[in-house]
Amino acid sequence: MLYEKLLERLLQVNDKLLNVLKWTATALLVPAGYMTQAGLAHGPTLLYIAGLIWLVAALMMRDKALIATNVVMAIAGTVGILQKYYAA
Repeated sequence: MLYEKLLERLLQVNDKLLNVLKWTATALLVPAGYMTQAGLAHGPTLLYIAGLIWLVAALMMRDKALIATNVVMAIAGTVGILQKYYAA
């Protein structure tokens, strides 16, 4: 009985955290997209951060399509950041 109540509480907390992650990442994507298209310096970095947050949410949901999309985006973002700051 105690185990079931604890498990139920953990699932509720997990659902709330997942919801916060998804909405935070989504809210960051809109200004990040604008900033990137406008050529503002921090746009790609904000886009990268939003993608990483979405990757965490996708892993929590075990959504294979979102995981694949965000892993590829994270790799692309990492390569882009490395090229921008470390490639001469």
